[in-house]
Amino acid sequence: GWGIDELADDYASCARWAVNSGADCIETNFSCPNVATCDGQLYQSPDPARLVAQRIRAAIGTTPLIIKIGHVSSVSDTEQLVDALGDTVDAIAMTNSLATRVRDGDRWLFDRQQRGICGQAILNESTDQVRRFRSVIDSRGLSTRLIGVGGISSAADVHQYLSSGAHACHLATAVMVDPSVGFQIRDQFNDVSFVSGASPQ
Repeated sequence: GWGIDELADDYASCARWAVNSGADCIETNFSCPNVATCDGQLYQSPDPARLVAQRIRAAIGTTPLIIKIGHVSSVSDTEQLVDALGDTVDAIAMTNSLATRVRDGDRWLFDRQQRGICGQAILNESTDQVRRFRSVIDSRGLSTRLIGVGGISSAADVHQYLSSGAHACHLATAVMVDPSVGFQIRDQFNDVSFVSGASPQ
């Protein structure tokens, strides 16, 4: 099987292909709660995450690099990950689901294996995570930007991320339910009755 060096080379090769094909930026997924291989939780291992990020950076030059991560609940883990990635990546996108066991009443689903929870249920936890990362990034004097994702379905949700320290937002689950939600959010921000003091990216 592959080790971390082979994994890093694979990430770098894919990123290079994307840049050579005209990509304006690269977003690499360091988290997938429904994958059991090492790349599925790469963000939980700061040193391997650093190696992979540096290998990608070497392959793509100055092309903007975004790393997408999952749930990080503690300040110490946040600090370790920021220290590992902060001087290599341009932005960190969060949160790519919260991994937990799923229950339907008294019945456990998926044989009690963890699954990724997305959508509105993770909004508050994800914006709390953005706030933690913003604090650590600022304390390090880094210019790393944050992209909020998770639970957004309205302009108010976008504002919650922006006021927590995100520079921009992604939409995911909400678009699967209603593909026009992005336009609706833009219209809400353009409505003078929506008082936020922030603008969507």
